[in-house]
Amino acid sequence: MALGKAAAEHMLTLRRHDKMREQASYVPKHGPGAFQLPANATPLGPHWGAVTPFTLESLQDFRFPGPPALTSARYAQDFNEVKAVGAKHSTLRTVEQTAIAMLWEPPGTLSYNAALRAMPDLTQKRMVEQARVFALLNMAGSDALIVGWRDKYLHLFWRPETAIRNADSDGNEATAPDPAWEGLRSPFPAHPEYPSGHALFTGVVETVLRDFFGTDRMTMTVTNPEAQITRSFASFSEIAQSVEDARVGGDSFPQRRHRWHRHGAADRGICAEALHAAARAVTRREPGRRRPIHERPWCRQADGGLQGRHDRSEPACHVRDRGYQALRIAGHAHVSEVPVRAYAIKASNV
Repeated sequence: MALGKAAAEHMLTLRRHDKMREQASYVPKHGPGAFQLPANATPLGPHWGAVTPFTLESLQDFRFPGPPALTSARYAQDFNEVKAVGAKHSTLRTVEQTAIAMLWEPPGTLSYNAALRAMPDLTQKRMVEQARVFALLNMAGSDALIVGWRDKYLHLFWRPETAIRNADSDGNEATAPDPAWEGLRSPFPAHPEYPSGHALFTGVVETVLRDFFGTDRMTMTVTNPEAQITRSFASFSEIAQSVEDARVGGDSFPQRRHRWHRHGAADRGICAEALHAAARAVTRREPGRRRPIHERPWCRQADGGLQGRHDRSEPACHVRDRGYQALRIAGHAHVSEVPVRAYAIKASNV
């Protein structure tokens, strides 16, 4: 108890000036593609992109390529999919799809922390190990969300409801407006659609927990207590797939892993592994230990993409206040609604 209290007090001191309590002016955009707030809502977290990261020295290497052009075939495909399947009373969406969409409606930060706390396999670990995995998960997840929220308010991309109701302005002949369209999960969140915070945090969860438990095959149960929906998953990758499937809720456009390859990143997992590696270095790093592949730097290609070569001589972003190296990431990753103010045990006490 004393150790936990000391660690929390130390973290609160370190984060005293992290800008989390600061405010940022929100300047709305107008016109095709521009995010519009739901009725009577205020923007959620426009300042979060400026919050001091837990582990990353700089956010400049972390950029998303931006949403698809409104006139593109890819945009039309996503538009028409969510219009048909994500509508509040869609006849194309199955009962199970509806349940999965509602399961993942709460912020991922809440769902995952509750699910991890309830895992029987976690309770078999030493208390210090339990504390450490929560620190890893939430520090890496918070940094992922800081990057994501910065780009959300950079791109200010509209949500499907706005897009579908105003499709006559998008310049795409393959889309058609429906002025009364409403999504299953309505009203939609009061922050821009791109990139998805839920997918970002999910990528972190998948990577951190797989590494912590040493396997992907672990049972984890997720619950939406308000909707009284519970599902158990046999692996962390199965959870990630479920989150992708939940995009039929109508408040976000579909997001497919294979698309991120075009931007030079393997998928959202690269983002998660980069942030996870940084968090590991801050929390604990045994002297002389050979780093696993996922902790080593990724090399940036000439075209700005990534290649899977692990060369310690290549430059990499440095972990805050330490000389350890973490993975570099580029390209797209999509993921929860609110950054977690995580508390970590000091490295010397782990």
